[in-house]
Amino acid sequence: MNTFLSKLLSVIFFTLASACPVFSWTLIDESATGNKIYIDWRDVRKLNSLVYFWQLTSLQSPSSTTLNWLSKISYQRVNCANMESQALFDYFYDGKMGDGKFLLEIISPEENWYKLEKNSIGSYVASTICSNSS
Repeated sequence: MNTFLSKLLSVIFFTLASACPVFSWTLIDESATGNKIYIDWRDVRKLNSLVYFWQLTSLQSPSSTTLNWLSKISYQRVNCANMESQALFDYFYDGKMGDGKFLLEIISPEENWYKLEKNSIGSYVASTICSNSS
């Protein structure tokens, strides 16, 4: 996908997400420290072995990065054939559950795939998405 199209899609997604409550989050997992992962099951799309979905990560306390974010909404895809994933868009906020001040947007190049480690939260989310998408 070219850079212009990526940016245009990002603007459209962000505008829709911030203009009205389009997400319907379902809790998928919670860590021992209280960090929570949610998926919007209404918008899960499957194309061959690829599954596209929105994910919300809500932290119990601010991240240890200089950004100090509390939540992140990501548009991701998982390759169910080899359990690799990509975050296509990441939107960071200073409040929990995607609330608060918008801090940063990251658009990832499509060639950057991440191999999910066994027994990680990422592999759990991916296997849940892959086994429950039609």
